[in-house]
Amino acid sequence: MSSNESVKNFSKHEMSIGGHSLTISSDQDKDKIELIAKLANQKLSYSLSNNISFQKSLMLSLLQACEEIIDLKSEMIKKVENLEDQTELILEKFHSSLS
Repeated sequence: MSSNESVKNFSKHEMSIGGHSLTISSDQDKDKIELIAKLANQKLSYSLSNNISFQKSLMLSLLQACEEIIDLKSEMIKKVENLEDQTELILEKFHSSLS
């Protein structure tokens, strides 16, 4: 692979998180960036509704998002392991049918 193939096309995106303007560079499309901003604002608005500082709200929102990522990763690992087990059983049945 040439060095040009690994270069991603980044573009700037404007967003508002918790009422603060933010410009980011990303290789994601506009729709995905808008979805990310929407989800971030949803998480943040829940924390802000508890009358705590903006900084603490950001930290709590980040921790909650990390927790969700870990839970999803664990769930996906379990599903992959289940698929591997099912595949082994199918292969065993197939090999035994050949005998």
